[in-house]
Amino acid sequence: MSKLSIVFKLLTVLSVLVLSLAGVGVMAIGTMQSINSHTVEIAESWLPSVRALGSLRADINELRVALRLHLMQDTAEGKEAAEKRLASLQARIDQTRKVYEPLITSAEERSLYEQWSKAWAEYLNGVQDVMALSVSAQYSLFCSWPRCHRFALPTRQQRRRHSGSWDRLGPGLHTM
Repeated sequence: MSKLSIVFKLLTVLSVLVLSLAGVGVMAIGTMQSINSHTVEIAESWLPSVRALGSLRADINELRVALRLHLMQDTAEGKEAAEKRLASLQARIDQTRKVYEPLITSAEERSLYEQWSKAWAEYLNGVQDVMALSVSAQYSLFCSWPRCHRFALPTRQQRRRHSGSWDRLGPGLHTM
């Protein structure tokens, strides 16, 4: 038989079990710290960025609708109201961009945002051209709504370039 007593054997087994349990606990604490750091990063960096990009996308879509409404207006008062709406939307977009810019964390994201900004500026120039045509008397005389979209062709082409940059900047946001 064994020279060791049963008490010693039980204490040894219990000690090994307690040490194993302590090791598992230490590993769990380390894993939880890692999870916590990732959660903080998501809450402080990613979510505000996604929120800002979602708001920006919604405002841009509203701006496009307001531009179409401007084209459809027959009266000077209607066009003026649409222009006020466009101006307020543009101010909201500029404000959201100011919120988003400090949230950019990577060089790749900064590059994509700069590409999008250039395409957006080009799109806004096209919007101004379309609005000038919409306000002019000659445009109002011969443009009924089904034919109005022809004057927005350059803007549509700019929008496509803008949207391509947008999709690379905020992938998955089109489903929001």
